Amino acid sequence: MAFGWLNLTPEQLDDLTPREFNNKLRGFQELYELKSRDNWERSRLLASTLLMPHTKKGKGIAPQKLWPFDWDKQPEIPERISAERIKYIDEKRKLIKDGFKKGNGKARS
Repeated sequence: MAFGWLNLTPEQLDDLTPREFNNKLRGFQELYELKSRDNWERSRLLASTLLMPHTKKGKGIAPQKLWPFDWDKQPEIPERISAERIKYIDEKRKLIKDGFKKGNGKARS
């Protein structure tokens, strides 16, 4: 990897700490993934454009609908915790904390 993908000389590799090497490798992998993603996006756009003349007027196919990729999915937004749930968790936390203070913090069998 060091001599091929990262194009490092043996001297450069010897001068790197394991953390620096890991950062270089991770950066290379991210760059490779971005280039690959760009090529796939270009292919999808081309396919969508080529299909335009064969669809009804004004009803073109969106590239994302024609050829969906995993990275098109939006991350799910976590739902907010209700005030009642926060109160319940806080009460349980206090009970557990008080139990340990009294010496009852042993695990039950």
